[in-house]
Amino acid sequence: MLVELNAQSKCDEPVRRAVWRTLDKEILSSNPLDCRSVLEAKPVKLSASSANTFVVRGSGLPYCGATGNCSTWIIKRRGRRYEVILNAGSVIKSLEITKRSSNKYSDLIFRGWMGASEHYVGRYRFDGTKYRLNRCTLEAYSTDRIRSTSKADRTFCQ
Repeated sequence: MLVELNAQSKCDEPVRRAVWRTLDKEILSSNPLDCRSVLEAKPVKLSASSANTFVVRGSGLPYCGATGNCSTWIIKRRGRRYEVILNAGSVIKSLEITKRSSNKYSDLIFRGWMGASEHYVGRYRFDGTKYRLNRCTLEAYSTDRIRSTSKADRTFCQ
């Protein structure tokens, strides 16, 4: 299942606060932003018991780059608190929830763009507490549309 995120996503203040606490305070103090203007939140089902799990995605500057890659987080409710179980930084253009799972949570496939002919693809797997990067591949296309892949430096995917 592909998760579509857009500016019309419903605001869930406690969910956004979990991310808001982790953001760069210097950026926040220099911009008159509130969490609704820079964070989109959407509920997602990652496991049979994950009724309170959300994808939170940055919206606009400074949380999205020119290629459309945006900071993305997965938030899970535990009791009365919401906690970040994935902090993907500014690497994600699209996120896919797979049927394959690790520790009862769906694996996540993401794609990020580096430009018109290069992108990276990675997989996050749940370790029982948090999602961790499992794989990162760089895909490049030549002008005649021939694809080449190579194992990417993990910094591309973090």
